[in-house]
Amino acid sequence: MHNFGLFNLFFLSKLKSLNIKQKKYFSKKKEHLNYISENFQNVVDQSSFQDLQKLERKTETIKKLNNTIYGAIGEHKVENILKKLSDDYVLINDFCYTFEVPLKNKGDFIKSIQIDHLLISSFGIFIIETKNWSNDSIENLDLRSPVAQILRTNFGLYKLLESQMNKSAWNLTRQHWGNRKIPLKNIIVFTNISPKEQFQFVKILGLDELLSYIKYFSPNFSPQETKTIADSLLVLSKQKKIQSKLTI
Repeated sequence: MHNFGLFNLFFLSKLKSLNIKQKKYFSKKKEHLNYISENFQNVVDQSSFQDLQKLERKTETIKKLNNTIYGAIGEHKVENILKKLSDDYVLINDFCYTFEVPLKNKGDFIKSIQIDHLLISSFGIFIIETKNWSNDSIENLDLRSPVAQILRTNFGLYKLLESQMNKSAWNLTRQHWGNRKIPLKNIIVFTNISPKEQFQFVKILGLDELLSYIKYFSPNFSPQETKTIADSLLVLSKQKKIQSKLTI
């Protein structure tokens, strides 16, 4: 009987201790539940933050990859159209140049220029940028303006040509008149949907309008002068070969 009493006291003590632990456990659970109820959105955000970050990175990577693919498709279409021109034209695709000293232009510093298609001809030089955009892209205010981009490129190329002429690398003088101007014409070709607006100093064209526009102008240079300009630009762009049928 004595042993049974001791066992009873021990059992009751354990039961009381367990009851206290259970109360603490359920109290914490209740507090946690109340916190979740009061801060539901924050809890969801915290618990899914890393997964959302991974998803955003994957989405951004896919978006950049799609833009690269669509851009390459558009450039390929334009290149195929330009290949229909005669051997009097010289085409350099993906012309790139880095300036030793950045150029200052309206508060902006131009360190380098990149041009999708640089077309050199007796009519002048055509800076051709290709956009394979959808209507949503055209309406997207966050995308960089291709008009501002090509005008910036035009300024950089103009300065590059000016420096070459000042070095007397090109014999483009006519009698006593001095150095002749090399016309730079800005073209943005939209291979999908074109904006309806037209812009100052930049021609917006569809793919089917490109050749007729290029052939519209009167010649300014002889074939040899065109060759001289093309040779120099080819060297400056560090390209290994010319991208047209013209042998230079």
